[in-house]
Amino acid sequence: MERRLITIVAADLVGYSRLISVDEEGTLKRFRSVRAAIIDPELKAPNARLIKTMGDGFLVEFSSPVTAVRAALAIQNAMIAHEADQPEAKKLKFRIGINLGDVIIDGDDILGDGVNVAARLESLAPAGGICISRTVHDQLRGKISQPMTSLGPQSVKNIPDPVHVWRVEIQGVLAANGPAKKATERPSIAVLPFENMSGDPEQAYFSDGITDDIIIELARCRELFVIARHSSFVFRDSSTALAQVARDLGVQYILEGAVRRSGARIRVTAQLIDSTTGGHLWVEKYDRNIEDIFEVQDEITSMIVNTLVGEITRDTYQRSLVKSSDKVNAYDHFLRASEFNYRGGRDDVRHARNEALKAIAIDPDLARAHALVAWTYIAEFLNAWGSNPADLIQKSRLFALAAVDADGREPLGYAVLGWVYMCLKDFARGLAEQRRAIADNPGNAHYRSLYAFTLAYAGQSEKAIEELEKAMRLNPRHPDLYYAHYGRALFNLRRYDEAILPLEKIRTSQPGNGNAIALAAACYAALGRLEDAKSAVEEVRRANPNYTLEYARQFIPLARDEDLKHFIDNLALAGL
Repeated sequence: MERRLITIVAADLVGYSRLISVDEEGTLKRFRSVRAAIIDPELKAPNARLIKTMGDGFLVEFSSPVTAVRAALAIQNAMIAHEADQPEAKKLKFRIGINLGDVIIDGDDILGDGVNVAARLESLAPAGGICISRTVHDQLRGKISQPMTSLGPQSVKNIPDPVHVWRVEIQGVLAANGPAKKATERPSIAVLPFENMSGDPEQAYFSDGITDDIIIELARCRELFVIARHSSFVFRDSSTALAQVARDLGVQYILEGAVRRSGARIRVTAQLIDSTTGGHLWVEKYDRNIEDIFEVQDEITSMIVNTLVGEITRDTYQRSLVKSSDKVNAYDHFLRASEFNYRGGRDDVRHARNEALKAIAIDPDLARAHALVAWTYIAEFLNAWGSNPADLIQKSRLFALAAVDADGREPLGYAVLGWVYMCLKDFARGLAEQRRAIADNPGNAHYRSLYAFTLAYAGQSEKAIEELEKAMRLNPRHPDLYYAHYGRALFNLRRYDEAILPLEKIRTSQPGNGNAIALAAACYAALGRLEDAKSAVEEVRRANPNYTLEYARQFIPLARDEDLKHFIDNLALAGL
């Protein structure tokens, strides 16, 4: 059996499944163009050998670590230039890992830990970036001038000893864009939307609600890294292999299941899968009365925590909902309200409020229903959808306080109450309430994103960006609303060129979001793009006629006078 010491380069296209799902033919055509124009020429060097391609990635052997790193840098820098004109969401980006190790030669293939380490280094690299092992780094001294950052010893899958990792710094590539390295330090899991097996598409909200509640409860556990709902639900009805789903989301474990509801009976199946082996850690089937659905959710959550973390006290993760309501009809209305709320349009928000109010009428102690009603009033306030903003925020305050009074352990109440105080410009109290929600739910991306938005309005924009990046690690397929938060923080920092990219995303995807589109108009004006600014203002006028300069001056909750003046002046320049 032949062995050889070689340099192994492993590369993979970031988010390939997502890009294919959005534009299959266009993505394949662009990928082939990149292969021909950028990658293949670099792999034709005399000391390089293409081992194999793997759909959206490739494995290459180099005889020299220096040549391998130079080739990887050439590819990544050429990709940045090649994709510069593409929207951020459509850019093709590779992650590259490079290792110098002993391998087994098996015909044209190579095998062994040396290859496995290269693959693990690739998964640690940021999008568009490169990570190398210490054995490669030691060979580069005095030969490569590119700055490098030590990430220290990293525990990686199926490798017994930690690997000392170095990141090769590339201009324009942010470390935060890479996969969450913390996910390798604690068990990481994604809960895919449970399949609705009831034969009635209208019942999908129920199976979605069960999935959502399991995600929320798992996120309470500090020992788990839990992918947020928005990212998991991208894979609804997807034919993507579970191993690829896990790779796209950066997790080791996948939970999937199904719900069949028939009259007063319900059947829930669930299975926990280790993506690295494809093996089932456990499979359970629950046949119960509909009134027992909370107990089933509890059992699934506890089973996961016990399996992945170890024995814990079960009541640590006891569902707050069980304590607040055992009335399935109230819960049913709450799930319908949540489904409307996720859609996010003006009419959707009002439908959500009506369903949540029906839940409260049945069970006045259902804390999350109170919190959801409060949220709908905030949405109307921030987007100027109502004719009486002061009344909206006062109603929101009353329902948020009712949520906290109904259940002092329900974090959604504190998170929403934090936004109420933000809208009232009591930033210290708003941030304190949201920190309380995060303290009890450190793995919940949604609460962290709300906290980041409040920080941006409170004048702490650098801290807001830091918190958003944490939320994005937990929610890699995050909702576009995150872009509004990001754009606000960058606009406050006068980083207009960076701010306009996420704001253009919001302008396209959420035409009813008057607050975000007005911010885009102000950003265009600050950049001197007055035609674009005026066009955005026209969108605001059509969708949100109540959104005027006077409204912004009186109600937009910016803590610093200079930030408010900066926003108002640019809105005026845009023609509002």
